[in-house]
Amino acid sequence: MYAQENEKKHDYKHQVGFGGMYYGSDNNFLTISYVKNLKNKNELIFPLYFYIFGPSKSISASVGFNLATNKNSRFIFYLCPELNLFFDWRPKGKSDLYVNRYGYFACLGLSPSYRISSRLKIAFDLKVGHGYLWGKNNEISVNNQVYEGNIGWMYVNYTSLRLNYYF
Repeated sequence: MYAQENEKKHDYKHQVGFGGMYYGSDNNFLTISYVKNLKNKNELIFPLYFYIFGPSKSISASVGFNLATNKNSRFIFYLCPELNLFFDWRPKGKSDLYVNRYGYFACLGLSPSYRISSRLKIAFDLKVGHGYLWGKNNEISVNNQVYEGNIGWMYVNYTSLRLNYYF
């Protein structure tokens, strides 16, 4: 197998990807994606993101468009605008209640990739997003004042190292 030598001989239309990032003990990020390859090496991507940060767990479903900026290079860069729906849950203190947060994020990223073979590609996705979250059971009481915690406008980070398989 020669890395990206015979890339033009194959016309695969689909790919699946698996990836993640390790942030330390009890802090992990995993992603699974399905990609539809379009003309000019552009991609329509449907990723699922899973966060595990201690007792807090999150899932996010997205749809994005990877726009290839340098189409004839052996090292392709993609601009990655993305829209996703976010859901988060974690135990509230020592009670049986869970804090649920949900909302949407619009993301922009950069995804340099390298074709290892005609069927394998490795990519490093650098994505950040900005969006709004709503919360349920999210009240915090301090000095007889009730506040909503961790809701409103927020930023997210979806950085991962991903391996894609073409078929």
